[in-house]
Amino acid sequence: MKRLFMFLILLALFNLACRFSTSNSLPSLSTGEIVRTLTHDGRERSYILYVPSSLDWSQPLPLVFVFHGGSGNAKSAIHMTRFNQVADQNRFLVIYPNGTDRPGSDTLLTWNGGDCCAYAQENKVGDVGTHAKLMAWESDMI
Repeated sequence: MKRLFMFLILLALFNLACRFSTSNSLPSLSTGEIVRTLTHDGRERSYILYVPSSLDWSQPLPLVFVFHGGSGNAKSAIHMTRFNQVADQNRFLVIYPNGTDRPGSDTLLTWNGGDCCAYAQENKVGDVGTHAKLMAWESDMI
């Protein structure tokens, strides 16, 4: 459990410190909540990317991850944290990843904390690799 929390704290700090610069051509992302998926280790993972309308695409943009708690999901993290409003006010992108549960289920989502928690831990879900891939994927797409 301690390793999971340390990973999440380090990942959050890394993301707050990272700024993704844009090229001469501006990205064509719609604003608001965009549901996306990626595949890592043969497992499809979903997440929500929030793009504020207040962004200045000519400036470097921070990308912040917000993780839901055990048995939550990306939508509940948006509702509970209200981080979309913080992103609107401070002009940054937000990613809300979903944990995992049994295939076909979107409830009781968990993260693999090494010695915790439920489905993700029992099935050795590669959360660290997934989030590293997600970070690289989004920085290339933006």
